[in-house]
Amino acid sequence: MTSSIDIISTLTFRATLYGFLATLLGPPEASLSDSRFLEELFKAFDSTNDQTLEKEMGVVREELSQEGITAEILNSEYTHLFHRGACPPYETSYNPERIFSKTNDLADIAGFYMAFGIKQKNETPDHIISELEFMGLLCLKESLAVANSLQDEAKICFEARKIFLSEHLGNWISKYNIRMRKEARLGIYPSIADLVYALVTLDAASK
Repeated sequence: MTSSIDIISTLTFRATLYGFLATLLGPPEASLSDSRFLEELFKAFDSTNDQTLEKEMGVVREELSQEGITAEILNSEYTHLFHRGACPPYETSYNPERIFSKTNDLADIAGFYMAFGIKQKNETPDHIISELEFMGLLCLKESLAVANSLQDEAKICFEARKIFLSEHLGNWISKYNIRMRKEARLGIYPSIADLVYALVTLDAASK
C-alpha cells in the first residue's frame, strides 16, 4: 500500500514538473536561453526517486545541453512552431470534428479554472501552457490536502485531475506530440513534447 509520504512526494514532483514544462513551452528567453532556469530544471529532474520518466527527462537534458544552439535559433524555432501555426498550442485546434462546439469546450475548460479560483488572462483557456499550469496546481493542492489529512479536498482535486485529463489535456496531447515531431526543425521541442506526453499518460493512469 502506498504511504501518504509517497503520495505527497509524487504529487509534489508532478506539480513541479508540470510547471517547468509550461515554462519550457513559453518564450525561450524565459527558459531555454536562461542558464539559471535550466539549472533549476535539472535539479528538479535529479530530485525524484521515481524512474518512470527517466528516459524522457534524459533526452530533454541532452537536447538542452547542446552547444551551438543560440537564442536567435531558439526564437526562430519558437516562432515557426507556435506563432506561425506549424504546431498550434491550442486544444481546440486538434478537434476539428468538434469545431461547432468550440465555444462550449472553451467554456468547459474555463469552468474548471474558475472552480479552483483561476482567472484566465490574455490567452484562451485551451492553450497548452494554461492546461499544464492547471494540472500543476491540482497536483499541488492535492498534495497539500493529503499532507493535512483533508480527505474530501484531496478527493476533489484527484477527481478534477482525472476528469480534466480525460476530457481535455489527455484527449489531445498525443496529436500535439505527433504534430510537433512532424513540424519541428530542432530536437529540443519534440523532446519537451515527449516528456509532456509521458507525464500526462502517467498521471492519467495513476490511481
